Amino acid sequence: MSRARGTRGFTLVEMVVALAVFGVLILIMAVLEHHLAQVERRVKLDWFTHPELLAVVSRVRSDILESERVMESFGEWSEDASTLILSMGGEGSGRRVVVYDFSESGLARRYEFSGSSLDSTWTANGVPRFEVGAYQFGSTGSGVALRALDQEGRLVIDRIFAPRKG
Repeated sequence: MSRARGTRGFTLVEMVVALAVFGVLILIMAVLEHHLAQVERRVKLDWFTHPELLAVVSRVRSDILESERVMESFGEWSEDASTLILSMGGEGSGRRVVVYDFSESGLARRYEFSGSSLDSTWTANGVPRFEVGAYQFGSTGSGVALRALDQEGRLVIDRIFAPRKG
């Protein structure tokens, strides 16, 4: 077959080669997608982008920075590795206290008291196990060490916060 002058088009060989190239690219993309799906199944959760975890750490940090001191006990709570008690200031019945209760696995609870009456509660679900403890900055001051561990006991968060006040 002869072509008429001025008409343009692709030959059958050119079309087959182009389809083969696109086929190889699609195959490569399918293999990569399959590999990424396997990795995603193995990695259960990326804690660094988990909104509940970030909310807990942010809220604890904010409360510690605003607090006057860490208390040893308040009401039914006493400070231990799963409980953080912060004095937020005020005197007598106007004294504000924030209690973080990390004793239940997968939950972080925050209670805010004005005097001895409960003002507000806040709960975060599906979070790793938190541990709190005291941290001493030499002889100059103290802070709070906050750690979070996943179900296998691997460290997820390890932060130290110090109150701005006194």
